[in-house]
Amino acid sequence: MAVTVELTFTDEQWALILAHYKTSTRDGLVTTTEEFAASNIKEIERRIIKEINKKSYQNNKSVF
Repeated sequence: MAVTVELTFTDEQWALILAHYKTSTRDGLVTTTEEFAASNIKEIERRIIKEINKKSYQNNKSVF
């Protein structure tokens, strides 16, 4: 099942994003809504993988 999330920013908020939010590769600032979306998806993926690894570590820690 796919889920769609829609965000709405004021012009001032979008200006702050363009001025300060880095791309997912961290090599520059986002310049488009597509780059912003891709950066957010990558960040969510990183956080999910980190949480899965943390839980796996906790489960495996009690094995020995």
